[in-house]
Amino acid sequence: MALSRVALIAAVAVAVVFGAFYPALVVPDSASYLEPARAWVRGEGLQEAPGRPLQYRLPMFPWLLGLILRVFGESVQALTLVHVALHVGAMLLARELVRRTHAAAADWGAAAAIVWPPFLTATATVLQETLLAFLAALFAWALSRAADEGRAAWVFGAGAALGAAALGKVVILPLGLPAALLLAVAPRRSLTRPALFALGVALVVTPWALRNRQVLGRLELTNNNGGHTLLGGAVTNNIEDWYAFPEYRAAVAQWNAVDHRNEPVLDRYLYGVAVRRIQDDPARWLRLVAGRVVRFMLPARHWMGQVGLSTPGTITPFFLVGAVLQGLAFAAAAALAVDVWRRRGPLVLLIGPAVVFWHLAVYALVYVSPRYNVTVGPLLAASAALCWARWREQAPRHLRPASRAS
Repeated sequence: MALSRVALIAAVAVAVVFGAFYPALVVPDSASYLEPARAWVRGEGLQEAPGRPLQYRLPMFPWLLGLILRVFGESVQALTLVHVALHVGAMLLARELVRRTHAAAADWGAAAAIVWPPFLTATATVLQETLLAFLAALFAWALSRAADEGRAAWVFGAGAALGAAALGKVVILPLGLPAALLLAVAPRRSLTRPALFALGVALVVTPWALRNRQVLGRLELTNNNGGHTLLGGAVTNNIEDWYAFPEYRAAVAQWNAVDHRNEPVLDRYLYGVAVRRIQDDPARWLRLVAGRVVRFMLPARHWMGQVGLSTPGTITPFFLVGAVLQGLAFAAAAALAVDVWRRRGPLVLLIGPAVVFWHLAVYALVYVSPRYNVTVGPLLAASAALCWARWREQAPRHLRPASRAS
């Protein structure tokens, strides 16, 4: 058996051992997912408070939590093991994007990403980033198969996967447009494939939009915390309590007192408050955006901070090493995109970088925690591995690493 395959199997074993020993931690954000899940298990539907239908969050992670609660009860250990399975599954799906180009690079990249502490430890929190990473990787994998083969089942599946990912976090949904354009030209020109792809998306997301029309009175898909988040990101890059920062409390008080008559939905009102704040001082907002670009590329140490292995805001040698390695991975993803564009390489190679940098751009404009990059971890690792594999193929012979069995 090749050494790279042995490393991959060992990495999976390490992830399973981690999941077996570390039950998922309930952190402050967890309640907004757990409460709807518990209400759903009780047969009351997704509710964020008694008698109040879920609207602050999207349904995919509460549904997953609800299934775990039904099968295993209040077992946070079970959640970690499910997260580990999703984490490993996401890395293996991303590995498939690399395997046809370079099998050894695919194995080594997946193995490293599976045991990379910022990604692996995210499985031990009651948060949705690991699920989102799996759904993003599933979409990228299905889209690559659809673009390679053009079969209707893969095209429809890619659309359904994007719809499922959007029900986790709507940030990914706009990638449907470039995905449809890719399917219109690859593997050959067709107008049927983009339509079938759109149908796959619609069949998954439309029931949730119709549910919102019925229970909220609004035909909408997105969650109702976008304006809240944008307002926070217009204020600072470091918010510890999202319901206590002064600008939010002042906006809510004004809305309750007067402005709810003109805008009955608080989150939409908060969008307006945030936009006006940005317009009042765009230079300050751009500085915050620049800071968020950096924050998105930093290692996620949320779990490590919760268990006392790391102190947020400190810079240790281990953190510096992690920051350099993740920075190199982002640079490799960018280099891959540039290389494919310059050499007119296969467009499917751009799927990973597109997902990675789209997420970075959206979070930079709004708000970001370093843990958010867990969502693109599998595709970031795959993009870096693809970059290395293409460099190895294109480099002059005397610059290539020594060839040996791997």
